[in-house]
Amino acid sequence: MALVDVASVEDLEEGKPKVVSVGRREVVLVQWRGRVFALRNVCPHQTQSFAGGLVAGRIDHGDAPGRIVIRDDKPVLCCPWHHWEYELESGRCPIDERVRVRSYDTVVEADRVLIEIGGSAGQARRAAEHGSAPAAAG
Repeated sequence: MALVDVASVEDLEEGKPKVVSVGRREVVLVQWRGRVFALRNVCPHQTQSFAGGLVAGRIDHGDAPGRIVIRDDKPVLCCPWHHWEYELESGRCPIDERVRVRSYDTVVEADRVLIEIGGSAGQARRAAEHGSAPAAAG
């Protein structure tokens, strides 16, 4: 597991994707309702960037035919090119779960956003909670 310092929380605008470079990778960061999410910056549909994409609560069916619910607890990133949507937490496409974009665990520590490169899901969060996070690289 490697935690990499990629941005300041102050650099992120609520619901606006921000592209950052991590080595040779591009990652898109999104702050949504007090959380920070990170996805690989390549839409699997036609390999376009998420820069300029829209972030919103997921639209889901309601409790009766014709009713919809907007789920702010399940935000999605909409690709600006062809409007494919991906869940910020998992990277899965809600319409076709066979399609997904790589998601990265994030940790916010001292107003810095750290993302996990490598390792298993949840390791970065557990390391930060126990004060054992490795030194961040810039």
